[in-house]
Amino acid sequence: MSKKTGKMGAQAPKVEQKVDNSKVTSEQMENLTNMSPEQMAVHVAGLDPNHRMDLITVMHETFRKDPMAANHTGMSQETVNSINKINAVMQVATLACECTLAKNPFTALIPKAMIDKIIAVGGEVGVHLDTKALPAPDANGNVELPSTAITVSKETKSSIEKENAIVEEIPETDGSKVTTEEGVRKGGIYILASTKEDARPYARILSLIKFYRDYLYFRAGDDEAAKKKVSDASNEELFRDVVKIIGPCPFSMHGISNLLYTATATTKSPVAAFCMFRNNTLDKTTGHPTIDDSAVASMVKILVTWNADSKITADEESIAVCEANIKALSKNKKQNAKAIEKENEKIKTYKSCIESYKEVSSFVTDPSTAIADILPEAYDNREHEEYKTAHRTASEIMKTYYRGITPKQVEHDSLIHNMQQYAGVIINMFRDPLQQNIAYKESNITELIVTNESTEEKVEEPAKEEGSKK
Repeated sequence: MSKKTGKMGAQAPKVEQKVDNSKVTSEQMENLTNMSPEQMAVHVAGLDPNHRMDLITVMHETFRKDPMAANHTGMSQETVNSINKINAVMQVATLACECTLAKNPFTALIPKAMIDKIIAVGGEVGVHLDTKALPAPDANGNVELPSTAITVSKETKSSIEKENAIVEEIPETDGSKVTTEEGVRKGGIYILASTKEDARPYARILSLIKFYRDYLYFRAGDDEAAKKKVSDASNEELFRDVVKIIGPCPFSMHGISNLLYTATATTKSPVAAFCMFRNNTLDKTTGHPTIDDSAVASMVKILVTWNADSKITADEESIAVCEANIKALSKNKKQNAKAIEKENEKIKTYKSCIESYKEVSSFVTDPSTAIADILPEAYDNREHEEYKTAHRTASEIMKTYYRGITPKQVEHDSLIHNMQQYAGVIINMFRDPLQQNIAYKESNITELIVTNESTEEKVEEPAKEEGSKK
């Protein structure tokens, strides 16, 4: 028995489930998972550090420890897995924030499993945990985690402190009232850290773009030509320009930008990052897009390059320090030969890293269609060097365009054809219009043939919705 699904943007049939309103709703929980540490602190203002960690623990208990979390929350298992990944990073980031901003030492009682996660992802946010300073778990499997056992990197601490200073300042966020680029920088950072209207990153980015567009429009004064130029400017143009003014990626956007950067670096393609970010923009009730796919691609491109450029800036500053050290040591080259050699090795490492950051940026600014081209042969060949990447690519595409349906439920030829076309179509959105691969078009995507007999309905394509200004 087989069923056909809709084409681009298709969603799986929804199953109605009763919601226990006495508990935290899935929407509330999703909002929390998108918060930065600073945003969390604002959201739960008045809570002491222990109670803030209690909140994080609730998230851990709800999702990671509950094997039936998908059924209990009404979410897909893929969504639960994504939340767990976000939670892990957020838990560590929250600790980093607390250790940096807390005026007094504190102790948090958290599950042993969370300790393991801190160790696993700590490096991503500049946090180190001294396990030797931790006591054995209690009878319930919880560990008393003292703040003194947590070390926050100099870079992370500086980023947190700088952003927090701006948040506490409460700068002007009405673009029509801002008169300087410094005002744009502070107001922009504050907007990115604010979750009052919508916790999701893309919503904050759209707010930032509107803020900057208003700034430019009112700055133009009576110059009608300048006003028209601002009005006609695409969101991508404005986002790229305001990012330059803001400078290095602030802590509030580091998590999402680094998540997208890592996905891009791992797959050497923008497809996985695109799908992950697109999922964040879908309407929570209908599953329909709230912005068009080209806008998603634009945001992903800028977030990934922003993260890469921030890494480059940091390493260039480190190179400058090394060069200054070499200059000082060179006053006595013979005596300081080994020290000079170490500094030169550091510079060599930093330069190598910078080249790798630039390469990752190229995966979203001028991506190859290679993963789409080889997907049919790589998907079925375990010996193929891109086997895992092909499967991850297909899996991410299924999660965003055919939610609730797994590759195993789809007729093989139908799956391979559509996954290849989707991959190519997505990659084309990251390429120059004149450099797009004509082998991949939305019109080539066919109805997906689902063979799982439990799928009783045709999956309808959601109506196209007007996206943001492009």
